[in-house]
Formats: sequence, C-alpha cells, structure tokens
Amino acid sequence: MSLFCLAAPLVFFLFWKSLSDENEVSTGGIWAVILGSIAAAVHYFTSPLITSGEFGFLQWVIGFVDVIVFPVITALAVCLLFRFLKFFSATINPANFLLLWSIPFSVFQTLTAGPGSGPLYLVVVPLLWIGLAVGFRFFIKMIPEVKRSAMILCIVGAVLLPLAAATAYWALYRQNDILGYILFGISLVPMTIHTGMLFVKSFKR
Repeated sequence: MSLFCLAAPLVFFLFWKSLSDENEVSTGGIWAVILGSIAAAVHYFTSPLITSGEFGFLQWVIGFVDVIVFPVITALAVCLLFRFLKFFSATINPANFLLLWSIPFSVFQTLTAGPGSGPLYLVVVPLLWIGLAVGFRFFIKMIPEVKRSAMILCIVGAVLLPLAAATAYWALYRQNDILGYILFGISLVPMTIHTGMLFVKSFKR
C-alpha cells in the first residue's frame, strides 16, 4: 500500500499526459512540483492545524483541511491565479498542475505512514487527490462550453466535489463504510467520465 501511495499520482500523471494536448502537458509543471514540495513540507510541520476532538463536525473539518485543502484546494488556487495573471505563455492544464503538486504530498504521506496506517491513508486519500485533480479539470473545461443552466450545474459540481471527498474520508475514518464508499465513488465520477472521454478521443486522432 505504501508503494501505491508513493506511485499513484506520478503513474496517473504519466497516463494522463498521454491523453492530454501536447501544448498543455508541461506548462507550469516545474512550478507545480516546487510549490507542491513547499506546501507539503509546511503541511508536514504544521499538521494537524486543528487539534482533534470528539465532535464529528470538528473531525470533518480536520479531514477537509489536512486531506483536501493543502494537497488540492491550495494547488487549484495557485493554478487559477497563474492562469488569471497569464504567468505562462501556454495554457495551464489544471489536472496536470494538481497531479504534479500532489506528488510531493504522496512522498510525505508514504514516509510518515506508521505501522497502523491502512488503506484509508495509503490508498483512498491518493485516489481522492487524483479524482479531485481531474474532476476540477472536467468542470473548468465544461463551464465555457455549455449553456448557462448547465454552467451553473458545473459550478455547483465543482463546489460539491471537494465536500463529497472530505465527507467520504470522514465517514471512512469513523468506520461508516457504506456512506464512505458511496461518497468515495461519487467523488471519482467526474474523473472517470473525463478520462473516458479523452481515452476515446485519443483513438480518433
């Protein structure tokens, strides 16, 4: 499981790279790894930002901050800021940026995993990072291409996606497996759809 956690973001990035447009593959990649390494180090030395407690909502907040905000939301904010400021001449692919950003987090996650670390930390969490990275890319790409009513649905989907992922982590942490795995599956739906679409498109090139 440690090997899976260490390799999953990188292996999926290489797979995703083979499906993506060539001019979007490497744009901002070095910055994603550098800034992701800094964020992972900060997260490692400050985590958890919120002390754990007995209350379910507080545990959800802890999971949201530690599992979703640092590895994913912060990366998305930096990526969108770079796009807004036109920091690079080519367009940044959010999925590429977020996947590369998550690689240092997977390294820290693997190195800090204790003897009791199980599938939740070493399998589910990396898959949530991958699902969010590609899922956000799916919604961002869809927003300018659809009608206004569908655009609202895309925005709502992008907002609900990290909340579903955090709730899946929280439910599995509290051993509510049915709710946890249902939300875990829902969190991976946009990624599955988007990857399938690109996979089919790659055969038509």
